[in-house]
Amino acid sequence: MAAQNCRKRKLDTILNLERDVEELQRDKSKLLREKVEFLKSIRQMKQKVQSLYQEVFGRLRDEQG
Repeated sequence: MAAQNCRKRKLDTILNLERDVEELQRDKSKLLREKVEFLKSIRQMKQKVQSLYQEVFGRLRDEQG
């Protein structure tokens, strides 16, 4: 009986660990997708900053002749 309980606890532990691994894999996938979106946003913001920089300093040059 004790051996049977031990095997059951071991199996329960394995099943719980497998569920944890699956959940962590889903979390990892979600985080990787978020990372891609954040990197895309950063790239777009950098382009916008560069464009604004060129526009502002272009106007300053035009005003100063």
